[in-house]
Amino acid sequence: MKADDSVESLVHFLVHSVSPAWLVKAAKGHHGIGSDNSGCGVNYHDPNDPESPNNRPGQVRLYYFWGWRHGGHEAVTSEDEYLRVLANTLRAASATDAADQIDEIRKGGQT
Repeated sequence: MKADDSVESLVHFLVHSVSPAWLVKAAKGHHGIGSDNSGCGVNYHDPNDPESPNNRPGQVRLYYFWGWRHGGHEAVTSEDEYLRVLANTLRAASATDAADQIDEIRKGGQT
């Protein structure tokens, strides 16, 4: 695994490409979100979508440079790990309200 394939790196790119409010909204709905400008995002498993990523239910796939001719970067991790890293990364980016909402989602609340 390359350094840019780490969950932390991929979430960092996501936080700096998508607004905190949209990241919270996607996390609440347990659905993916991405940025066309940077080619980064997160996908949740969808059994009804034949093009759903190969990750299993309860996992997410993070990606950066999607469609890049050199293959880009990606990682699959648990949704809980993604949300933990997302909250920490949002907090480091001074988006504390969004980070607190992500923490609540992790605890099972839907703030």
